[in-house]
Amino acid sequence: MNTVKPKSLPKLLDPAAAQRSSAGLVAEAERLLAQGHIDPGLNLLHRALAADPASAAAHNLLAIACVMQGDAEAGLKHANAATQLRPDDARLWFTLGRAHKAAGALADAVVAYRRAIDLQPQYAQAHVSLGIALSAQGELDAAIAAYQQAIQLQPQLAVAHANLGNALAARAERAILAGSDAAPSDEAIAAQARAAEIDPHNATLQRIVSHRELGTDPLVEPVMSAETLGELAKADELEVIYAHLASLRNFGPMVERIGATGSAAQADESPVA
Repeated sequence: MNTVKPKSLPKLLDPAAAQRSSAGLVAEAERLLAQGHIDPGLNLLHRALAADPASAAAHNLLAIACVMQGDAEAGLKHANAATQLRPDDARLWFTLGRAHKAAGALADAVVAYRRAIDLQPQYAQAHVSLGIALSAQGELDAAIAAYQQAIQLQPQLAVAHANLGNALAARAERAILAGSDAAPSDEAIAAQARAAEIDPHNATLQRIVSHRELGTDPLVEPVMSAETLGELAKADELEVIYAHLASLRNFGPMVERIGATGSAAQADESPVA
């Protein structure tokens, strides 16, 4: 029978060694998740937490992986644990915002995104995601301001320009529906065009710009059918999808078209969002 020698016990129980072991597992799990290998990544993250239950990094990645798998409740559990362990880490609050948004708790998502921005004002993607959550709540002016701030911080961030265009178009459409004689927003077309210029290989942005310039509705065409939404989701084109689903005028018709009200809540939960 094999027994552990007493002199080797301190190494087994050394917290520093456990932390190093956990960090290595987290790093490997992050690599697997980035490659789309969710289940093996999850297994490593659970092992990392077993080695070091206080690993905020493991909780954070578990939150992201759970949200990717559609388990918002588990995502919230791990995201909350991560922010409790490291309350001054902006990226952990960003993940918490994503988890709240996946759960449909947009007001809580806004709070988390704003906390991330308070901690790291230069966090451009947090400004974008804040804008998306605000837009989904119908707060278009605040959403536009968030997108503009993201662009000021990172002018080449295509998703910020794309979502700015969506919000400007939605605000113009709201004014028209309210009886205003305002013309469709040229600013919206310009923002979408800038997004397509920055990311010329993004077929979604190219189609949206074409429809905007022609004065047609990109959601009326099969461009954003349920099948296309699924393809775009796999390609990680999720922030743009979410903004279209959440736009004031088109949200209702699109929900009817895809037959699932939950899609908007899940749409922008990409690993890099």
